[in-house]
Amino acid sequence: MRPSTLRAVPLVALGLLLSGCTSSTPAPTPSDVPDVTVRTVHVSALAGDEEASLLSRVAVAALGASDFDARLVDAKGVDSKEAVASLTEHTADVVIGGAADWLPVLTPAGAATAATGGPTPSGTTAPSAPADGTQATQRITDALPEGLAVGTAARTERTDILVTTSSISGLHGLGQGKTPGGLCATASLAVAQQWWSAWGVSWQKAAACTPRKIVNEPGTDEAVAQLVAGRSELAIARAGDPRLSDRGLVELKLPAAAGIADPLVGVISADRVGKDALEVLGKVSAVAKGDEWGQLLRLDAAGGLDEADLRLWLVRNGVLDGGATLPATPQGSTGS
Repeated sequence: MRPSTLRAVPLVALGLLLSGCTSSTPAPTPSDVPDVTVRTVHVSALAGDEEASLLSRVAVAALGASDFDARLVDAKGVDSKEAVASLTEHTADVVIGGAADWLPVLTPAGAATAATGGPTPSGTTAPSAPADGTQATQRITDALPEGLAVGTAARTERTDILVTTSSISGLHGLGQGKTPGGLCATASLAVAQQWWSAWGVSWQKAAACTPRKIVNEPGTDEAVAQLVAGRSELAIARAGDPRLSDRGLVELKLPAAAGIADPLVGVISADRVGKDALEVLGKVSAVAKGDEWGQLLRLDAAGGLDEADLRLWLVRNGVLDGGATLPATPQGSTGS
Protein backbone atom coordinates (compact mmCIF):
# COMPACT_ATOMS: atom_id res chain seq x y z
CA MET A 1 0.00 0.00 0.00
CA ARG A 2 1.49 3.30 -1.07
CA PRO A 3 2.00 6.11 1.49
CA SER A 4 -1.04 8.40 1.40
CA THR A 5 1.08 11.53 1.73
CA LEU A 6 2.51 10.96 -1.73
CA ARG A 7 -1.00 11.11 -3.17
CA ALA A 8 -1.98 14.39 -1.51
CA VAL A 9 -1.95 15.98 -4.97
CA PRO A 10 -3.23 13.36 -7.43
CA LEU A 11 -1.65 13.05 -10.84
CA VAL A 12 -4.95 13.92 -12.47
CA ALA A 13 -4.94 17.26 -10.64
CA LEU A 14 -1.28 17.92 -11.37
CA GLY A 15 -2.06 17.42 -15.03
CA LEU A 16 -4.01 20.70 -14.96
CA LEU A 17 -0.73 22.50 -14.26
CA LEU A 18 1.01 21.30 -17.40
CA SER A 19 -0.01 24.27 -19.53
CA GLY A 20 2.42 26.37 -17.53
CA CYS A 21 5.41 24.03 -18.04
CA THR A 22 7.90 24.33 -20.85
CA SER A 23 9.40 21.29 -22.58
CA SER A 24 13.01 20.22 -22.53
CA THR A 25 14.85 20.82 -25.78
CA PRO A 26 14.94 17.44 -27.58
CA ALA A 27 18.12 16.08 -29.10
CA PRO A 28 18.20 16.23 -32.92
CA THR A 29 17.51 12.86 -34.56
CA PRO A 30 20.80 11.28 -35.71
CA SER A 31 20.98 11.25 -39.50
CA ASP A 32 22.44 7.75 -39.88
CA VAL A 33 19.80 5.71 -38.03
CA PRO A 34 17.38 3.44 -39.94
CA ASP A 35 13.84 4.66 -40.64
CA VAL A 36 12.20 1.62 -39.06
CA THR A 37 13.04 -0.30 -35.88
CA VAL A 38 12.88 -4.03 -36.65
CA ARG A 39 14.29 -5.52 -33.43
CA THR A 40 13.35 -5.56 -29.77
CA VAL A 41 14.45 -2.29 -28.15
CA HIS A 42 16.39 -3.05 -24.97
CA VAL A 43 16.46 -0.04 -22.63
CA SER A 44 18.62 0.53 -19.55
CA ALA A 45 19.78 3.37 -17.30
CA LEU A 46 22.98 4.41 -15.59
CA ALA A 47 23.10 3.27 -11.96
CA GLY A 48 22.77 5.71 -9.06
CA ASP A 49 20.37 8.04 -10.88
CA GLU A 50 16.75 7.34 -9.97
CA GLU A 51 15.52 9.93 -12.44
CA ALA A 52 17.29 8.14 -15.30
CA SER A 53 15.86 4.85 -14.04
CA LEU A 54 12.33 6.28 -14.06
CA LEU A 55 12.77 7.74 -17.54
CA SER A 56 13.95 4.37 -18.87
CA ARG A 57 10.88 2.68 -17.39
CA VAL A 58 8.53 5.30 -18.85
CA ALA A 59 10.28 4.99 -22.23
CA VAL A 60 9.69 1.23 -22.28
CA ALA A 61 6.02 1.74 -21.40
CA ALA A 62 5.57 4.35 -24.15
CA LEU A 63 7.30 2.18 -26.75
CA GLY A 64 5.26 -0.85 -25.76
CA ALA A 65 1.99 1.08 -26.03
CA SER A 66 3.11 2.31 -29.46
CA ASP A 67 3.44 -1.26 -30.82
CA PHE A 68 7.19 -1.65 -30.37
CA ASP A 69 8.70 -4.67 -28.66
CA ALA A 70 10.55 -2.95 -25.81
CA ARG A 71 12.15 -4.36 -22.67
CA LEU A 72 13.91 -2.96 -19.64
CA VAL A 73 17.25 -4.66 -19.04
CA ASP A 74 19.66 -4.45 -16.10
CA ALA A 75 16.90 -3.18 -13.83
CA LYS A 76 19.38 -1.96 -11.19
CA GLY A 77 21.31 0.05 -13.76
CA VAL A 78 24.87 -0.12 -15.06
CA ASP A 79 27.87 2.17 -14.75
CA SER A 80 28.80 4.26 -17.76
CA LYS A 81 31.77 2.08 -18.73
CA GLU A 82 29.54 -1.01 -18.77
CA ALA A 83 26.88 0.95 -20.66
CA VAL A 84 29.23 1.81 -23.53
CA ALA A 85 30.23 -1.86 -23.76
CA SER A 86 26.62 -3.09 -23.73
CA LEU A 87 25.63 -0.63 -26.46
CA THR A 88 28.63 -1.59 -28.58
CA GLU A 89 27.98 -5.31 -28.07
CA HIS A 90 24.22 -4.87 -28.72
CA THR A 91 23.05 -6.20 -25.37
CA ALA A 92 21.39 -2.80 -24.87
CA ASP A 93 20.00 -0.45 -27.51
CA VAL A 94 19.19 2.63 -25.41
CA VAL A 95 20.89 3.67 -22.17
CA ILE A 96 19.71 6.79 -20.33
CA GLY A 97 21.90 8.65 -17.85
CA GLY A 98 23.20 12.01 -16.72
CA ALA A 99 25.83 13.81 -18.76
CA ALA A 100 28.07 14.17 -15.71
CA ASP A 101 28.14 10.36 -15.51
CA TRP A 102 28.58 9.79 -19.27
CA LEU A 103 31.40 12.24 -19.91
CA PRO A 104 34.06 10.83 -17.54
CA VAL A 105 34.35 7.60 -19.55
CA LEU A 106 34.08 9.23 -22.97
CA THR A 107 36.98 11.70 -22.74
CA PRO A 108 40.61 10.51 -22.60
CA ALA A 109 41.36 12.09 -19.22
CA GLY A 110 37.95 11.17 -17.90
CA ALA A 111 38.37 7.55 -18.93
CA ALA A 112 41.68 7.44 -17.11
CA THR A 113 40.18 8.82 -13.88
CA ALA A 114 37.23 6.44 -14.13
CA ALA A 115 39.59 3.50 -14.55
CA THR A 116 41.79 4.43 -11.59
CA GLY A 117 39.09 5.88 -9.35
CA GLY A 118 41.57 8.59 -8.33
CA PRO A 119 42.74 12.03 -9.39
CA THR A 120 43.56 12.84 -12.99
CA PRO A 121 46.76 10.89 -13.83
CA SER A 122 49.96 12.73 -14.60
CA GLY A 123 50.24 13.72 -18.24
CA THR A 124 46.51 14.14 -18.79
CA THR A 125 44.30 17.20 -18.52
CA ALA A 126 41.26 17.16 -16.25
CA PRO A 127 38.10 17.58 -18.35
CA SER A 128 36.35 20.91 -17.90
CA ALA A 129 32.79 20.75 -16.69
CA PRO A 130 30.01 21.46 -19.25
CA ALA A 131 28.36 24.82 -18.65
CA ASP A 132 24.89 24.00 -19.99
CA GLY A 133 22.77 21.15 -21.28
CA THR A 134 23.43 21.88 -24.94
CA GLN A 135 27.20 21.87 -24.44
CA ALA A 136 27.03 18.68 -22.38
CA THR A 137 24.97 16.87 -25.01
CA GLN A 138 27.28 18.00 -27.81
CA ARG A 139 30.36 16.82 -25.93
CA ILE A 140 28.84 13.38 -25.55
CA THR A 141 27.92 13.32 -29.24
CA ASP A 142 31.48 14.24 -30.22
CA ALA A 143 33.08 11.66 -27.90
CA LEU A 144 30.93 8.59 -28.57
CA PRO A 145 32.54 5.63 -30.35
CA GLU A 146 31.49 4.83 -33.90
CA GLY A 147 28.10 3.17 -34.05
CA LEU A 148 26.70 5.01 -31.03
CA ALA A 149 24.78 8.29 -31.03
CA VAL A 150 22.82 10.62 -28.79
CA GLY A 151 19.18 9.77 -29.44
CA THR A 152 17.38 11.76 -26.74
CA ALA A 153 17.99 14.57 -24.26
CA ALA A 154 15.72 15.29 -21.29
CA ARG A 155 15.86 17.68 -18.33
CA THR A 156 18.38 19.81 -20.20
CA GLU A 157 18.20 22.40 -17.41
CA ARG A 158 19.35 19.90 -14.75
CA THR A 159 22.60 20.76 -12.94
CA ASP A 160 24.54 19.30 -10.02
CA ILE A 161 24.27 21.33 -6.82
CA LEU A 162 25.60 21.43 -3.25
CA VAL A 163 23.09 20.63 -0.48
CA THR A 164 23.00 20.23 3.27
CA THR A 165 20.35 19.40 5.86
CA SER A 166 18.09 22.02 7.43
CA SER A 167 19.56 21.25 10.87
CA ILE A 168 23.15 21.81 9.74
CA SER A 169 22.03 24.89 7.83
CA GLY A 170 20.38 26.29 10.96
CA LEU A 171 23.38 25.47 13.15
CA HIS A 172 25.69 27.43 10.85
CA GLY A 173 23.26 30.27 10.17
CA LEU A 174 22.74 29.27 6.55
CA GLY A 175 19.49 29.36 4.63
CA GLN A 176 18.23 28.45 1.18
CA GLY A 177 20.43 30.22 -1.36
CA LYS A 178 23.16 31.14 1.16
CA THR A 179 26.83 30.41 0.43
CA PRO A 180 28.44 27.60 2.45
CA GLY A 181 31.05 29.97 3.89
CA GLY A 182 33.34 28.29 6.42
CA LEU A 183 31.27 25.09 6.48
CA CYS A 184 33.27 23.60 3.61
CA ALA A 185 36.53 23.51 5.55
CA THR A 186 35.02 21.55 8.43
CA ALA A 187 32.52 19.35 6.59
CA SER A 188 32.62 15.96 4.94
CA LEU A 189 31.18 15.88 1.42
CA ALA A 190 29.30 12.83 0.13
CA VAL A 191 29.61 12.45 -3.63
CA ALA A 192 29.50 9.84 -6.37
CA GLN A 193 33.04 8.46 -6.72
CA GLN A 194 33.16 8.70 -10.52
CA TRP A 195 31.77 12.24 -10.40
CA TRP A 196 34.44 13.33 -7.93
CA SER A 197 37.23 11.67 -9.89
CA ALA A 198 36.19 13.53 -13.02
CA TRP A 199 35.02 16.89 -11.71
CA GLY A 200 36.36 17.24 -8.16
CA VAL A 201 39.47 19.28 -8.95
CA SER A 202 37.71 21.79 -11.20
CA TRP A 203 34.65 21.93 -8.91
CA GLN A 204 36.68 22.76 -5.78
CA LYS A 205 38.41 25.58 -7.60
CA ALA A 206 35.22 27.02 -9.11
CA ALA A 207 33.21 26.61 -5.91
CA ALA A 208 35.99 27.84 -3.60
CA CYS A 209 35.05 24.89 -1.42
CA THR A 210 37.62 22.39 -0.16
CA PRO A 211 35.90 19.87 2.12
CA ARG A 212 37.65 18.36 5.12
CA LYS A 213 36.80 14.87 3.91
CA ILE A 214 35.36 13.23 0.79
CA VAL A 215 32.91 10.36 1.26
CA ASN A 216 32.80 8.39 -1.99
CA GLU A 217 29.54 6.63 -2.90
CA PRO A 218 28.55 4.54 -5.95
CA GLY A 219 26.09 7.18 -7.20
CA THR A 220 24.57 10.58 -6.46
CA ASP A 221 21.41 9.12 -4.90
CA GLU A 222 23.56 7.14 -2.46
CA ALA A 223 25.53 10.30 -1.65
CA VAL A 224 22.33 12.16 -0.75
CA ALA A 225 21.27 9.21 1.40
CA GLN A 226 24.53 9.54 3.37
CA LEU A 227 23.72 13.19 4.04
CA VAL A 228 20.15 12.40 5.13
CA ALA A 229 21.45 9.65 7.44
CA GLY A 230 23.78 12.14 9.16
CA ARG A 231 27.01 10.55 7.97
CA SER A 232 28.13 13.67 6.09
CA GLU A 233 27.41 17.39 6.30
CA LEU A 234 27.31 18.16 2.57
CA ALA A 235 26.41 16.29 -0.61
CA ILE A 236 26.33 16.80 -4.34
CA ALA A 237 22.75 16.41 -5.58
CA ARG A 238 20.77 17.14 -8.74
CA ALA A 239 18.81 20.37 -9.07
CA GLY A 240 15.07 20.00 -9.53
CA ASP A 241 14.78 16.70 -7.63
CA PRO A 242 11.53 17.13 -5.63
CA ARG A 243 12.76 14.70 -3.00
CA LEU A 244 15.34 17.24 -1.82
CA SER A 245 12.66 19.48 -0.31
CA ASP A 246 10.73 16.41 0.87
CA ARG A 247 13.79 15.45 2.91
CA GLY A 248 14.29 18.95 4.26
CA LEU A 249 17.51 19.55 2.33
CA VAL A 250 18.79 23.03 1.57
CA GLU A 251 20.63 24.13 -1.58
CA LEU A 252 23.70 26.25 -0.93
CA LYS A 253 24.63 28.99 -3.36
CA LEU A 254 27.84 28.59 -5.33
CA PRO A 255 29.48 30.67 -8.08
CA ALA A 256 27.89 30.07 -11.50
CA ALA A 257 31.12 28.46 -12.73
CA ALA A 258 30.65 25.65 -10.20
CA GLY A 259 27.40 24.49 -11.77
CA ILE A 260 27.88 21.29 -13.78
CA ALA A 261 25.26 20.65 -16.44
CA ASP A 262 23.78 17.18 -16.03
CA PRO A 263 20.95 16.61 -18.55
CA LEU A 264 19.52 13.11 -19.01
CA VAL A 265 21.01 11.82 -22.25
CA GLY A 266 19.81 8.71 -24.04
CA VAL A 267 22.68 7.06 -25.94
CA ILE A 268 21.60 4.60 -28.65
CA SER A 269 23.00 1.93 -30.91
CA ALA A 270 22.59 3.86 -34.14
CA ASP A 271 22.08 0.82 -36.36
CA ARG A 272 19.35 -0.75 -34.19
CA VAL A 273 17.06 2.06 -33.06
CA GLY A 274 15.05 3.58 -35.90
CA LYS A 275 13.54 7.01 -36.38
CA ASP A 276 10.10 5.63 -35.56
CA ALA A 277 11.19 4.57 -32.05
CA LEU A 278 13.18 7.77 -31.58
CA GLU A 279 10.05 9.79 -32.29
CA VAL A 280 8.33 8.15 -29.31
CA LEU A 281 11.41 8.47 -27.09
CA GLY A 282 11.73 12.13 -28.07
CA LYS A 283 8.15 12.84 -26.99
CA VAL A 284 8.80 11.26 -23.60
CA SER A 285 12.04 13.18 -23.10
CA ALA A 286 10.50 16.51 -24.10
CA VAL A 287 7.86 16.40 -21.36
CA ALA A 288 9.88 14.77 -18.56
CA LYS A 289 9.80 17.79 -16.25
CA GLY A 290 7.50 19.87 -14.10
CA ASP A 291 5.31 19.12 -11.11
CA GLU A 292 3.74 15.96 -12.48
CA TRP A 293 7.13 14.48 -13.38
CA GLY A 294 8.21 15.22 -9.83
CA GLN A 295 5.18 13.34 -8.53
CA LEU A 296 6.08 10.32 -10.67
CA LEU A 297 9.61 10.44 -9.24
CA ARG A 298 8.28 10.50 -5.68
CA LEU A 299 5.98 7.55 -6.33
CA ASP A 300 8.70 5.55 -8.07
CA ALA A 301 11.18 6.14 -5.23
CA ALA A 302 8.56 4.95 -2.74
CA GLY A 303 7.79 1.84 -4.79
CA GLY A 304 4.25 3.03 -5.44
CA LEU A 305 4.29 3.82 -9.16
CA ASP A 306 1.86 1.60 -11.06
CA GLU A 307 0.60 1.12 -14.61
CA ALA A 308 -2.31 3.53 -14.12
CA ASP A 309 0.06 6.33 -13.10
CA LEU A 310 2.32 5.72 -16.10
CA ARG A 311 -0.58 5.65 -18.55
CA LEU A 312 -2.13 8.81 -17.08
CA TRP A 313 1.15 10.70 -17.32
CA LEU A 314 1.77 9.55 -20.92
CA VAL A 315 -1.76 10.42 -22.06
CA ARG A 316 -2.02 13.80 -20.32
CA ASN A 317 1.34 14.83 -21.72
CA GLY A 318 0.39 13.93 -25.29
CA VAL A 319 2.79 11.01 -25.69
CA LEU A 320 -0.09 8.53 -26.12
CA ASP A 321 -3.70 9.01 -27.16
CA GLY A 322 -6.54 8.36 -24.75
CA GLY A 323 -7.29 4.90 -26.11
CA ALA A 324 -3.77 3.57 -25.70
CA THR A 325 -3.10 0.78 -23.24
CA LEU A 326 0.18 -0.25 -21.69
CA PRO A 327 1.60 -3.77 -21.94
CA ALA A 328 0.68 -6.02 -18.99
CA THR A 329 4.24 -5.70 -17.65
CA PRO A 330 5.51 -2.41 -19.11
CA GLN A 331 8.97 -2.66 -17.59
CA GLY A 332 9.65 -6.16 -19.00
CA SER A 333 12.73 -6.09 -16.81
CA THR A 334 15.58 -8.53 -17.02
CA GLY A 335 18.87 -8.64 -15.21
CA SER A 336 19.55 -8.48 -11.52
